[in-house]
Parts: sequence; structure tokens; C-alpha cells
Amino acid sequence: MQIKSPRHVVIFSIAISLFAAAASVLYDWTMIPQAAFERNLGWRMLFSASLGFGVAEITGHRMLRENKLKQSLEYALSHDTLTGTYSRRAIFERLQNSRRATGFLVLADIDHFKSINDRFGHAAGDLMLQHFGATARHYLQMTLGEERAAIGRIGGEEFLIHIDMPAKADLNIWIDGLRAVLRRAPALQGDAPYPLTASYGVTKLDGCGVDQAMLDADEALYAAKAAGRDCAVMTAEIAAFEGRAKDVAHAWQA
Repeated sequence: MQIKSPRHVVIFSIAISLFAAAASVLYDWTMIPQAAFERNLGWRMLFSASLGFGVAEITGHRMLRENKLKQSLEYALSHDTLTGTYSRRAIFERLQNSRRATGFLVLADIDHFKSINDRFGHAAGDLMLQHFGATARHYLQMTLGEERAAIGRIGGEEFLIHIDMPAKADLNIWIDGLRAVLRRAPALQGDAPYPLTASYGVTKLDGCGVDQAMLDADEALYAAKAAGRDCAVMTAEIAAFEGRAKDVAHAWQA
């Protein structure tokens, strides 16, 4: 039996006490005369049950503590301590071990993160990371669920999102929804709330392997940054967005 809660400890203790009482009765019935067996039956059952319950209670609580410690260690190894998202190792293991790595990879990078650190300090940068991680994780759970989506922090201000959905149009709607949620709740509050935006490089998982998909998503992310940030670029759309990036550059030079 796996002890996961105090309720399980009680159930475990009752089960052991009943087993101890039954074992005591069986032993006495086979080993001592009938008259002595009948005379001592009640108190022997009570003694055996009490002893079994006490031992099981102590053992159960120890098993409960060990199980909670194991769960805490497993969570610490598989999650990023700052943002609560999956760790780099865990998100890649999820993709590599998946029997059907389908859908899309989304590489998200918080915009102007270095400027945020320089202007407001590293504590503000940590708040930005925590806010993005918590917002994206909640949005994933509310819209898709853990079976169809996962997010992990893979380093710095970069996050990797795996979304199992068939249509690119649905993915665009989903990313636009995430961008809207981020805009509605600035990470840094105060007299001048600082909006949080991110750029997204998107590629479809089509059997090319996770490593190649990451390279494609990174190239798409670079195009999104060059095109003005706060947008999503699909691998197949890189050429079009490179043209948009040139238009942005010309506009700044004009």
C-alpha cells in the first residue's frame, strides 16, 4: 500500500490491527486448550489489535514522510525553481519519451529582457520570469490541459512550449490569446506598469526529430525578433517576416 495522506495512515493502521487480532486468535486457537482460549480471547484480541495499531501508526507516518520527501525531490528535479514550469531536462525528456510527438513546438523569448534587468534590477527580471511562467502555465491548463500541452524554461528568458493541436489556425488563435492575457496583467505594477511581451518561434513536429525542430523554432524566433517582437513566426513564414523586418528597419532609418 502506498501511503499518500493521513487518511491512508489510519486505514493502514486499522488493517494491521485487525490482522494482528486475527493472527492472535488463530495462534491461541491452535496452541492452547479450549477453556483457556475462550477465557482469554477478549483481552488477547484487544491487546493484539492495540499493539498492531500502534506499530502501524508509527510505521505509516514514517512511510508518509518518506513518500512526501520523494515527491518533493521528484518535483525539484523536474521543475524550474523560479518559474514553476518544467525544467530544461524534464521538458526535453517529455518530448523524447513521447510515443507520438505531434503538434507544434513554440520557442518563446521575453522581449527586451536585458533592458528590464538593467533598468529595474535583477529582482524585477525574476518577477518577469515568474509572471510569464505562471501566466503561460495557467493559460495552458485552462485552454488545453496537461495532456495536450507543456511548458518548460530552457534557459535565461527562453521557454519551450509543446502544444499538441493539429491546425496552425488554432495555434495562432491560442498564441494571440496568451499575448492578450499577458497584456492585461503587467508583471511590474506601480505608477507606470511595465507591459510584458514575448516573441514566438513556431515549428511543426512532423517526424524530423526534436533537435531539428528546435533549430527550426530558433530560426523562426530570430525572425520574430527582427520583425519587431511581440509576434509569432512559423518556420514556413520566415521569408515573409524577413521582408517585414526590412520594412521595420527602413521605417526607423527614415
